[in-house]
Amino acid sequence: MPALVTIYVILVLFAFTMLMMVYTIILKIIVNRRKRYMYLRWKNWEPLVLLFLQGELNLNEAKKQLDVKEFEYDYFISFIDQYLLSIKGTEYNALISLLAAFSAEKKEITRLRYRRSWQKVLAARRLGQIKSKRAIPFLLVFLKKEFPALQFACARALARIGYMEAAQEVIFVLTSPADWNKAKTAEVLLDFGREIAPEIAKALVEGEFPNDRKAFFVDLLADMEYRQSGQAVLEIAQKTNDKEIKAACIKALGEFNYFEARPFLIDCLSDSDWVIRCLAAKSLGKIGDSRDVQNLASGVRDSEWWVKYNSAVALANLGKKGVEALKKIAASDPDNFARQIANQVIEEKQVS
Repeated sequence: MPALVTIYVILVLFAFTMLMMVYTIILKIIVNRRKRYMYLRWKNWEPLVLLFLQGELNLNEAKKQLDVKEFEYDYFISFIDQYLLSIKGTEYNALISLLAAFSAEKKEITRLRYRRSWQKVLAARRLGQIKSKRAIPFLLVFLKKEFPALQFACARALARIGYMEAAQEVIFVLTSPADWNKAKTAEVLLDFGREIAPEIAKALVEGEFPNDRKAFFVDLLADMEYRQSGQAVLEIAQKTNDKEIKAACIKALGEFNYFEARPFLIDCLSDSDWVIRCLAAKSLGKIGDSRDVQNLASGVRDSEWWVKYNSAVALANLGKKGVEALKKIAASDPDNFARQIANQVIEEKQVS
């Protein structure tokens, strides 16, 4: 009897294994057929879309010849995605009008109401690509849902649409998680365009954010060269005890060419932290003047190589008096390393 039970179990397991193998094979065949079908349709659509973008087909002709069936909509929108990511201007607007002809906006807003989260994420991403203003109320609702992928997709969509009223909420949502992604957050905020700079400055001054987020905001403002935030950045730099924030502020003040920060930067040249001294020298080379030659000449004699180098470069950038001081160090300074650095910078900058 036990032997019969064993044989029965083995047969059941064998049958189950065979069924799974058959199921896997069938599934693979279906997937491959879909891929093949999608490939053929893409090859058919590509020349037609190019003709439409070149103006050789009008909207109605393009829609008719593309002949997108209802069940092909997802294939078609995936095909158009690759173009939306790489073109701008009139061609971008032409593609948006083509998608409108296939009711893409309406279909993607409907998809936002689907139960499955990945469908919502996909819809939010596409609504952002087509810059759907009608989708804004829905995107704002799902921005507050505690599902990171959906929040990110909605944040990016609102940024691409350019809905500045949501900027503060987008900033908060993207920077609140403990495992926030700095690079992706920067990408989304920059999708708003340079108009986001005042909102970032507001978040920096008024928001309750951790120090690493504040340093990130300062870096973004520096990249945008948003000089209007110069005074706020200077005040933060003067008050903070956090090295990361202070370093970011010093770099930003140089990028802003914020001359009012000159006394603060001079003080930073004697900071106990060599990184702060190094950055201060670099920024002072951008906004300083002949009065700073002596301070920077002292920096060339610093114990740290990068402080020496940045101080020498700054001298080379300060005009005639700075160059004269650099040549003097190169020729006769008692500090051998200072002479080497000075000569290196003179060669690099081709100072005559």
